[in-house]
Amino acid sequence: MIEKVKKAYYLNNAKTILFAEVVYANGNIHKHTVDKHVDPKTFNRIERLYTVDSLNKETSNHISKTTEDAKYSKEGKEDHVVNIEFRRIFLTKELAMTMPEVIASTNKKLKRRIRKATEDMEIIIAAAAIVRMDMYK
Repeated sequence: MIEKVKKAYYLNNAKTILFAEVVYANGNIHKHTVDKHVDPKTFNRIERLYTVDSLNKETSNHISKTTEDAKYSKEGKEDHVVNIEFRRIFLTKELAMTMPEVIASTNKKLKRRIRKATEDMEIIIAAAAIVRMDMYK
């Protein structure tokens, strides 16, 4: 059972998907991506433990940091902003590919779909398919 939430923020504007670093009763720390529609119990528990206000503040901080990290200099030219959506998709892919079920999966086709996805929903659907397949093993 989740004892404490170290860090959490929303990954989409609808606030239905969140990222959280959670501490379990045994002291283990894990990073999770939680979809409100897939796992409402865990989603609500994280919102209660971390509070919605803290989630909103951390989400704002995360967006600011991501925007700041996206700036770069190229050969003395003016700073440019890298496409924020690309960064968000990259982070979503990273979170999906580090899920234990995805790591353990031998389904190369679905893993490839995650790697080649161009939208968040594609990543979430492929990762959910892997998790669902893992449930029926």
